[in-house]
Amino acid sequence: MSERQYAAHVGLSRGAIQKAKEAGRLVLFADGSIDAEASDQRRAAMTDPA
Repeated sequence: MSERQYAAHVGLSRGAIQKAKEAGRLVLFADGSIDAEASDQRRAAMTDPA
């Protein structure tokens, strides 16, 4: 999934997705595209609910 597609999927801006990608909060495939299911799980585990 592309950054734009993932941003729409989670309701965030593309910039927010780029920052999450740089911070290691997303799971990427070998080609650099985003593994949406694994990234959703990682983001949920790493996001502060407060």
